[in-house]
This record gives sequence, C-alpha cells and structure tokens, in this order.
Amino acid sequence: MNWRTQLRRTLQLQLVDRRISALTLERRQLMTDERTQALQRAIRTDQQQLEQTVAEWERLLRHQRVLELEHKGKLQERDRSVQRLYGGSMHNARDLDGLQKNIAGTEARIGELETEILETMERRDVLSEQRSKLEDSLARNRAALDQRSKEVQRRLGEVDGQLPSLQVDREERARQVDVTVLREYERMRGGLDGVVVAKVSESSCGLCGVELSAMVLNTLRHGEDLVRCEHCGRLLLDEP
Repeated sequence: MNWRTQLRRTLQLQLVDRRISALTLERRQLMTDERTQALQRAIRTDQQQLEQTVAEWERLLRHQRVLELEHKGKLQERDRSVQRLYGGSMHNARDLDGLQKNIAGTEARIGELETEILETMERRDVLSEQRSKLEDSLARNRAALDQRSKEVQRRLGEVDGQLPSLQVDREERARQVDVTVLREYERMRGGLDGVVVAKVSESSCGLCGVELSAMVLNTLRHGEDLVRCEHCGRLLLDEP
C-alpha cells in the first residue's frame, strides 16, 4: 500500500471535515447569537425603565392635579375671607383676629402648594426627558436587533447551503481512503481537535513543532507504514 498517497487523501478528507466542523460550530453560535441576546436584554431593560418612567410621570400628573385643585380652593377661601375682613360686616375684635389668622394660614398653605406644584412640574420635566431618551434608545436597539436578525438569517442560509455539498464531498473523499487508514483516522480525530494528519516541516512535526527522531524520519522516507509524531501522536505525512 502506498501510505503517502493514502495520507494525502486523508489530509484532503481532514480539510473537508474541519470545514464541516467550523460551519457546524458557526451554525450553533448563530442559533444562540450573543449579539442578538445582548440586544434583546437591552430592549427588555429599556422597556422596563420606560414603563416605570411613564408610570411615575402619570402618578405625578395625578398628584399635580390634586394639588392644583386644592390650590384653587385655597385661593377661593382666601378671597372670601379677605372680602369678609374688608367688607365692613365684622366689628368684633376677636372675630377679626380669628379671621386674620385664618387668612394667614390660608396664605401659608397656598405658598406650600405653589412650591409643591412647581417641584412636581420640574420632576415631570426630568421624567419627560428621561422618557424621550429611553424611547430613542429603545428605537435604536430594536432597529439594531432587526438588522442583526437579518444578518444572522442570511448567514444561516449560507451555512445551510454549504453543508450538504460538503457532506457529499466528504463521503466521496472517504471512499477514496483505504479502510484501515480511514478507521484509524476516524478513531483518532475525536481526541485531536479534528487534526489527525500533520505534514513534516524541516524534520519536525508541522503541527506541534517537535523535531522528529532519525528513526521516525527514516521510516517516513521508506514509506513502509503509518508513522506517528512521538510528541502529539498525529499521523505524519512527509512530502518529497
């Protein structure tokens, strides 16, 4: 048997197998695409924050309306009290003093309400700005996810289009390899990351780089048997 020819054929089979393995791995990675998952997480975060922001904005709006109603009522109450104070209908000093205190208390509450209304409006303005930023972020992430999904689907289509023809090529090349060599190749490749055959390069294993002994090199030159690297165990192909 011409071992060198068999190893050349095995090397070509190995190249096809490695291409199939690479595409299969890429397909698995595309199915659980990290970029897609990161965008999905970002969208969920944006949505949650947006919902919370909108809910808080609406709560503050309701609170502001309550304050404004109370403010309106207090203004009316103060105006009625002022009319009574200056209307000339009250002459009792105690009643006048009580009315003045009531007006002062109403004025104080009006001031508190106006301050609280202003603070509420300012807080709503801040939330409105946050809401706008979150909506922009959400729109960008959704657009990016849509684009990434198209890219993933396109690449999946390319990978799925290549794998069947590679499988056919693989079967054809496997038939060209001697059964004994093929059996050894199949047995070894699972534990060697798919690289079973290594070319000799300047008296060294072309894969691990370890210098080969004179005995190994002599056996390779005569082509009498399959020869393994003394370090990594791979089958050696010595091209003349």
